[in-house]
Amino acid sequence: MKPVSAQEASDEIRNLYKSISQAFCVPNVPLFFAYLANYPAYFMTVVPELLQNFEDKKFHELTSSIGTEMTIRMKEYVP
Repeated sequence: MKPVSAQEASDEIRNLYKSISQAFCVPNVPLFFAYLANYPAYFMTVVPELLQNFEDKKFHELTSSIGTEMTIRMKEYVP
């Protein structure tokens, strides 16, 4: 199996690729999603749900606090 490129993707998947890239603030869709696109029915069900989470303020607060906590804990183990 190989990742589905934007050029190979259907219009629906390509549109979600754009939304994913915008949500992650990256120029290209992360590979996880490109591989997931091999299963279009699953992709079209799961990705819109994930995008709702990415747009939620609480989601960003939680992921930020996790990142901060990870940084603090890593400093305990890395000189």
